Amino acid sequence: MTLDARHSLNKSFNYTFVLFAAMTPVLIYFYFLQWKTGTMYGDDLYIFKNHEALSNFSEKISMPVSFGKYRPVHGLSMHFLIEIFQKHINGYYAFNIGIQALNTFLFALVINLFVRSFYLSLLFGLTVGLSRFAYFNITQLLNGGALEGLAMTFFLASLFFFVRTLIRNDYPPKRQQREIILGVLFANLSIYTHERYIVLLPFIILLVFLYPGLQKLTAKQKISIIILVLGSIVLNVVLKKAVYGMPFFVGTGGTNISFSFSSAMSFFMEAVLSVFQINTGPSYLVGIQFADLPFFDKFLASTLVTCVLAVLVIYFRNTKKAFVLKNKVRINHFWLLISLMVLLGLFLVPAVVTVRLEQRWLQASYAIFVLIVIAACTSFQFSNNTTRNLLLPFFLILLLWVDFNYLKKGANNIYIAYAQKSASEFERAVTDGTIRPGTKNIYIWEKQRDANSESTISWILGEGYFFDFYQSQSKKVFYIDSKYPGKTTFPDTALAGFNKYTDQVINSDNGITDITSDYLQGSPDYFRRSRKIVAGDSSQYFLKQFLISAANLNRFSITGFYDNENGIRWTNGNAAIRLVKNNIIKDTLTLILNIYRPSVSKNIIPKIVLQAINDSSHAPFFSLREGNKYTFKFCFSELTAIQKINILSDTIPPSPPDQRILSFPFVSLEIRK
Repeated sequence: MTLDARHSLNKSFNYTFVLFAAMTPVLIYFYFLQWKTGTMYGDDLYIFKNHEALSNFSEKISMPVSFGKYRPVHGLSMHFLIEIFQKHINGYYAFNIGIQALNTFLFALVINLFVRSFYLSLLFGLTVGLSRFAYFNITQLLNGGALEGLAMTFFLASLFFFVRTLIRNDYPPKRQQREIILGVLFANLSIYTHERYIVLLPFIILLVFLYPGLQKLTAKQKISIIILVLGSIVLNVVLKKAVYGMPFFVGTGGTNISFSFSSAMSFFMEAVLSVFQINTGPSYLVGIQFADLPFFDKFLASTLVTCVLAVLVIYFRNTKKAFVLKNKVRINHFWLLISLMVLLGLFLVPAVVTVRLEQRWLQASYAIFVLIVIAACTSFQFSNNTTRNLLLPFFLILLLWVDFNYLKKGANNIYIAYAQKSASEFERAVTDGTIRPGTKNIYIWEKQRDANSESTISWILGEGYFFDFYQSQSKKVFYIDSKYPGKTTFPDTALAGFNKYTDQVINSDNGITDITSDYLQGSPDYFRRSRKIVAGDSSQYFLKQFLISAANLNRFSITGFYDNENGIRWTNGNAAIRLVKNNIIKDTLTLILNIYRPSVSKNIIPKIVLQAINDSSHAPFFSLREGNKYTFKFCFSELTAIQKINILSDTIPPSPPDQRILSFPFVSLEIRK
């Protein structure tokens, strides 16, 4: 091959690889898109609230201390994120994607130390970038990329320097010392982002004392490294205990660590199995268990585990022969693999000694697991490269597929997915006016009060700060389950000072609905008093929810609608639905109009006006279009009897031979209280 041809090939390779690398964050974005977080809630909400309350830079970067954690790097990253993005949620999400892409590249660098192929390394990097263990990194706005993601970034950088030092036996002692010091530096950054990574420090001490390939280090060099590592541990203890007066290690949710051998062993087994792709544990933490997978998915996961075990068994058999033959290269490789296994075990310790085991705490262990399997595979001697080039991609595809199956089938079962869904429902209620900006007290009605459910909702709403974030006015949240005296331990006096203009009763069983009127009218005395306001026996209270469709429209007295045509009815621009009885309403009413929009009606915008029994007209205070769905929100300061719903719109020119006056096709009208 000529020099020009080789230069052209290298240039083509560079362009292709750069394009491949540039597509990585795009791939990660679309991979996690269906679980994208669009609402600020929970821990992220508390963080934003606390950040707002603090006055100076020092307090802001020390903010995690208020949650019982000393994480200055996390505090610093959160401060800059909030200062940059404020309430623009997409900015936080983009940052999380960026950090996850960076972790993919860093893990690819570590992998490349073994496979010596940039393409294959980047593909294996996706096992971290697309991992279900990184679900939290992506979906949590301020505790995702800025906490779990960034801590993983520094860990992978540290791992790169350690592995490169251990795998390169030709490094002189001075180069080894420099590489280890760089690893210690990134280990400290990782620790001050998330304290779980403190296990890196005892691992470094073990390496310096026991790893055969580091015995070239002089006693002075070893002592300097040990002093640096021990100094890092002592500094961490002093800062936590002497400066901030907090425990050295605090469990999740601010709980102190109380070791239980039985629970630790149970969590340890769950962790090992999950890392090996046999998902176990409660669904709200792991998504879906191996036992609940369809047969084919179980087969794939079992095949993966069998292949991994086979690779390890073959590797250790070959290593036994290497010791007999005194093959230094293979023996050194063996000690590297043992070191990685020790590190994997160390990372499991902080994950299993707390009150529960979350998947996000296993992402470092999972990365090491993948690295161990790749290291074992690349040590095999094949008769040709074809076999090697088939083995690694087979393992990669199987690993990505099994991991994706767990994520796809189980992600919506995880507690943060439920919390995100609930938070988005509250945000929708704020956006469409169901929860009014002027409301000061919200009473959430439950069929039966449940402390766990109330604690979850309170956490999701940040003790009411959620409404400050979205409506610039905080609200107090209360819980009730009965409108009659004596039916609940909850004191009825909670509603004694209820103000219909500043307080609301809502139900969150199926979306957020305003049931203030229903709740108050449940009192017989209130019901009798309110009935006097609207005369006539033909009056009734609006049902909580009912649907008028093209099919049942004939049950009502209608004008301006044409005949039913396959589930639609054309309107003439001045349509009206007269209700069977006068329907009494108080406070809020929501109407959702669904239409069909042919091209001739693309510019038609329908409007709804309610007509009361006294001929007064009521226009919506809020309206929203979402595709072919229109939401109209009405508010009434006093009891009003609605007798007719007017649907008004522009018309389109007649199209001969059809001379009808047409506007748009009506599909349905949903009425919600």
